[in-house]
Amino acid sequence: MLVIKVEIWPGGDASRAKEIGRAGVANVTHLAEDSDYLVVASSDLGESEAMVLDHNRADGFWKLASEVCRAAATPKAKLTSSKGLAKVPKELTHGVPIVRDSMFKDGEC
Repeated sequence: MLVIKVEIWPGGDASRAKEIGRAGVANVTHLAEDSDYLVVASSDLGESEAMVLDHNRADGFWKLASEVCRAAATPKAKLTSSKGLAKVPKELTHGVPIVRDSMFKDGEC
């Protein structure tokens, strides 16, 4: 599991750091080359769930972090893809939205 934590450091002072968000990211495809991830994101606005599908693990964790950011920002969106949902077992999606990297422009997060 990957955990992404977002903090504000007022004036760059780490001693005054305040966490404003966190995302737990779980690989649900047994570390496949192209993996699917369940994202649970939380902030002072609440908690949400989404899926990131077909992330190529060779692209590294920064690319995954970008995809997680997009998923956390659009958890209630009704997104579809021509690839369908076949890679994610139905019992693991819990009805959460599906996010694919191809649905966003580069750098959008």
